[in-house]
Amino acid sequence: MNNENELTIITPVFNRLEYLKRLYNSLLCQNVTDFTWIIVDDGSTINLQSVINSWIKTACFKIIYIREKNQGKMRAYQNATNYLPSDGYSIVVDSDDWVAPYTVDVLKKEIVNLNKSSDRVCGTAYPRVFKDNIYNDWNQQLPLMIDIIDLHYLYHIRESAILISNEALKYGFKKINFYNEKFLSEEVLYNQLISMGKFKVGYDRFYFSQYLESGLTNHVFELWVKNPLGAIELLCSRYKSMAHFPFFQRLRDKTKTILNLNALCFVTKKSILKNTPSKTMSILLLLPSVLVRYKRFTYGKK
Repeated sequence: MNNENELTIITPVFNRLEYLKRLYNSLLCQNVTDFTWIIVDDGSTINLQSVINSWIKTACFKIIYIREKNQGKMRAYQNATNYLPSDGYSIVVDSDDWVAPYTVDVLKKEIVNLNKSSDRVCGTAYPRVFKDNIYNDWNQQLPLMIDIIDLHYLYHIRESAILISNEALKYGFKKINFYNEKFLSEEVLYNQLISMGKFKVGYDRFYFSQYLESGLTNHVFELWVKNPLGAIELLCSRYKSMAHFPFFQRLRDKTKTILNLNALCFVTKKSILKNTPSKTMSILLLLPSVLVRYKRFTYGKK
């Protein structure tokens, strides 16, 4: 069977049933129902299964429910790829987010366009619309094609919704080391794909988010301390992925990356010289790294 135009929505979830219900209701409102929703229950401490089983029986689209022990969002995301067809496209919609009624229609049409393209394209990046109007910075003119790292560092866009080919997704996950930790940034995945192709830029606004104090972004440095190997892998991949930046911006952002890596190594007692992507920069930045360590990671001693 040819699955090149298939769309899968992937949602890792840990508890947050009320938010998941909001997402489910937004999917019920889709004007196109030809898609699959994969829910990965990342070891929730409440019973999600009975509710989701009732959805499976009544929903007008296919739902796949996966229950696993708590391993973190990225492991849940990786495990979802085992249920994806070899071709087709997928998008992660977080459990506390929701989508517009025309979302599947927009994405299915984009998938057709992507499959017709002769360029090396991994997918399409779209804006996230935040309920509280934060991060609403997608109004600037962007290039037609980008690497995902460009959005944050070149265009100061912190959050995006990413439609990605299943082929690229599976390739990227094969390149990732997870270690025995529960947190790894999605940035590592997208940095792995730079050699595979770029992402188109889309402007359709269909993905809605609500900033939560309990969200991962608000506790990123604490998560780094608790998951140092994954954080080091993130910072190393970030450093290497900045090679195409303009010179002065590359110098500035690589410096920031090394400062963070040095500081993290200080607080987690990891060897800087064994883990840094640039021994020269790490040595030159040792002293200011001490200041960064106390500014961002003081709680790490607790």
